[in-house]
Formats: sequence, C-alpha cells, structure tokens
Amino acid sequence: MCALNLQKNEAADTDIVFGPLCDVAKLLRGYIPCGKVALIADGESNFPAVQTIRAALKGFECFCVVAGEGDNASGLFSLPDDVRAAIAVGKGAFCAARYFCTLRGAYCIVVPDHADLSAAFENPVRLFVSGGFSRYPADAPDAVYCDLSRIGSYDAAYGKLCLCALSAFDCEAHSVFAGGGDASAPYHRFFEDAVRLADFTGQNFQRELLSLSADLALFLSRRKKRTAAEIFSRLLCKKCGCTGGSAALFSFCYLLERYRHFFRSAKPRAFYVPDYAHRIRIAAAYAGEDERALFLKNKVPTAKRTDALAEVFTESRAVFCRKAESVAVYTERVKSGLYALGAKAPAIDAVRAHEAFSAAAELADTLSVPALMRDFGLLT
Repeated sequence: MCALNLQKNEAADTDIVFGPLCDVAKLLRGYIPCGKVALIADGESNFPAVQTIRAALKGFECFCVVAGEGDNASGLFSLPDDVRAAIAVGKGAFCAARYFCTLRGAYCIVVPDHADLSAAFENPVRLFVSGGFSRYPADAPDAVYCDLSRIGSYDAAYGKLCLCALSAFDCEAHSVFAGGGDASAPYHRFFEDAVRLADFTGQNFQRELLSLSADLALFLSRRKKRTAAEIFSRLLCKKCGCTGGSAALFSFCYLLERYRHFFRSAKPRAFYVPDYAHRIRIAAAYAGEDERALFLKNKVPTAKRTDALAEVFTESRAVFCRKAESVAVYTERVKSGLYALGAKAPAIDAVRAHEAFSAAAELADTLSVPALMRDFGLLT
C-alpha cells in the first residue's frame, strides 16, 4: 500500500489527503478504530468507488446510501443513531453528508471526483428537505481524500482561481466608491497562485491545485459576500449551459474587456436615473432569486450620491486603468492554461452575455463595477 500524503488546509481543521482509494480505511482509523460508517454516493457513476471503499473497511459496519443534490437529505437520518462517520463520494453528496455529520456529531470524509471543492466547504449548504430546497448550516469536512487517478477535471477549479483577478477588481471598486476596508488582498493572492501554477506539471500541479481549491472554497464560504465576477460566471453555467472551466474562461476575457473599457472610455450620463425596481424584478426572475431580498439589499443612491460617485470615478479612473492592464498581461497565460485543462470557448452571444452582466449588478453583494455602470446610466 502507498503511504498517505497528508496536508492541512491553512484556514480550517480539514486534512487534505492524497492516496489510493483503497487506503481511505487508513485515514478513517485515525478518527475511529471501528464502528458504523455511512457510505454516501451521489449517483450510480460513483458506485464502483463506494464498493472499493467498502471492501477496504474491514472491521467497520457499512451502510451504503444514495444522496445526490436533488434527493431528500432527511432520509439520511433513518440511519442508526450510532453511525460514527460518513464518507461522501462525489460532490453531489458532499452537502448532505456534511449536514448529517454536523447534526449527528460524526466524522466526515469527502472523496471528490472533480478538483472544484466548493461543495466541500459551502456554508450554509443548499439541500432538498421536506419537499423543498432550503439552506442549512454545516461544518467543514474533517478530511478531503483525493485519489488523483479518479479526479475527472481540473479546469473549473483552475478557472475559479483565475477569476479571482476580477473579483479583486470588484472589491477594490467597492472600497474606493463605497468606502470601508479593501477585501481584495486574498483574491490577488489566489490569482497569483493561478499564474504560478502554470509552471507546475503532473502530480505536482494536481496536488497544488486541489489544495488551493480547498483554500479558495473555504475563503469564499467564510466571506459570504459574492462579487459580480463570481455571480456572472455562475449565471453563465446556469443560463447558458457552460461548464465551470468554460464559463471562467469566457468570464475572465469578457469582464476584463468591459472593465477596461469602462474606466478608459465611459462617460456617466448626467440626470439619468435607472428604473431600479424594474431592474431588480428582471434580475430576480432571471436568476431565480428572491425578489424581496434583492429589494432589501439594493440601495438606490440619491442624486447627490451619484454626483459624488461620478467625481470619484473621474479621480480614480487612471488608477483602475493601470490595475486592469496589470491583469491583462496574463490573459494569454490564463487562456492557454484553461485550454490545456480541457476548457472550451463557449458560444455565448453578446445579448446573453449582457443579460448576465446586467443581472450581476443587482445580485452582487458589493458595489461592483456592473453596479457602477448601472448607476451611471450605462446598463440600459
């Protein structure tokens, strides 16, 4: 048997473990020596992996169940009360397993089949319980167990790191135009890591990317506030059928170009007041979000406030132009990295891209660049 390779997630008590699937038992015995264990798969495609793990768990009593993203998570609580650990195989089972282990006080190990580890750290988690979807608090897993031979794709995870460059831009815009602290530093570091990863190859690349994916997922779960860049990429996946890596590729290029053009050439429209109520209704319907919550979140600026924003825009646009150019120099490196990992350039026309961009102005939790464009009358 190969020895387990264990790292510690920098910001959480979560072990990032690398090894063959049959050695999950070694990790589990570090938490409990014996007892009842739930093996939770998110669908038939992961049944072989569950069987491999089950065969290795000698001395444990195993209960195999299916709990994918659309399955009723409350069914897990029909398992015996003395289940001491759960192993979730496939990202569709992560949230249900984490919720179950949080309430039961059990250990939780997740076994990913993709490098994007968002579902391993998302909090609160979105679950189907009692006839509908709701959000519930859930602890981070005790371990993420990575068998590199079964990680299917890396482009979505790498794309999220690259997109941090635009999220940093949104955070800097919020700091300058809305005041308060600048939350861009972590995003800058993740983007720098993405650029640095281009020099890695083979298993070194895989291990480093998985560790960074865990760090980014945990950071985003704790930050809570969604940037326009993150929302735009998610909307492309949801509304245009893009995969995560392809959505990130398109988002990076599209947002960077719109941000550059805005700070280089835009002229705020004097005396123009957007129809905020109409925009919120459109965004809520488009994204499937709660309309009332969006009304409460979005603040309509006064005419005096809009004039002040325009003055700040005039004073700061040169600085933001330089920031945009400092990101643009890495465009080809980002594109080549994502293409190499299997991302495809999605066929998204200008109308659909603008719909997602416009909705991000209302959906973002910060005063983002799209929101500034809206307030200046440039998102008609």
